[in-house]
Amino acid sequence: MGNSAPVADDRVQRAAEMVKLNVSDIKGFWNVFRKCDYDRIGIVATEDFFTKIVQEGRNMFGNAIFELIDAEDPDKLEFGEFLQGVVTYCCFDELEILQFCFFIFDREKNGYIDQDELKFFVDVLHNEQQVANVRTAFQSIKFQTDGKFDFPEFQKLNKDFPTVLYPAFRMQQNMMLNIMGEDWWRQKKLMLTLDKEDQRSAHARMMRREFNNRERTRQKQIRHDMGPVKYYLQPSKRSMFDEKYPPMSMEELELIKAKEREKLEEELIRKQKEEEKRLENELTQNTEDNSSGKRKTRRLDSDAG
Repeated sequence: MGNSAPVADDRVQRAAEMVKLNVSDIKGFWNVFRKCDYDRIGIVATEDFFTKIVQEGRNMFGNAIFELIDAEDPDKLEFGEFLQGVVTYCCFDELEILQFCFFIFDREKNGYIDQDELKFFVDVLHNEQQVANVRTAFQSIKFQTDGKFDFPEFQKLNKDFPTVLYPAFRMQQNMMLNIMGEDWWRQKKLMLTLDKEDQRSAHARMMRREFNNRERTRQKQIRHDMGPVKYYLQPSKRSMFDEKYPPMSMEELELIKAKEREKLEEELIRKQKEEEKRLENELTQNTEDNSSGKRKTRRLDSDAG
């Protein structure tokens, strides 16, 4: 594969879309990746990723980063997996890191971590080398009577004893420091934050327009039933038509639009699957036709012989 950047596969494209990477950015990630791609085949050992690139010990927590993006082999990374895993974890904010930690060790996915799971989690984070203040913090944790620990308590644990979960944040810091640099990530996160704010503002404006249009339509229906004169001269009586034409809150409208988006996404997925099935059938048919043609040719050659 040499020094040239790899062809952008699906993972590279998704990562690029996620954080708006340009060609220069991807080349920068590639230059970091290839330092440990010793055989120049587009593969880096997962162990080398942690110990030589990120400069952190490999453990169950680190492995979970690449499990999150469904890496194919736990012991080696292709460039797309490297890029997707890095941008995903480095773009986590504090709450998302805590949610990620909690999700990993909530083994039964029931919204709780018991004492043994939390102890195991802390051991993994600190590679079983807990300093005195970490052990003291763990001993100070007040569990519920059933010995379980929910997410709000997990957040409080981080607030009261930040050293306990610090390795999860250090992992992100070292990842950013050693891959593209802290300044690059700071600027990237600022840009993404501004983009999100613009998107939220645009969404809010769109929802307000939709809300106002629906309310105008509702008032038009009420005016039709009341008659223009009563509608304008007796505005207090308009509420008598609320049962027939129920007013809608912004929250209700958000829920309706969310369901519409979900339905649209399901339809797009259905069409995509149908197209994939069509292409698969077409490929199978072409393969069968080619095989049939070859058999016919062989028979003709045999008859001619």
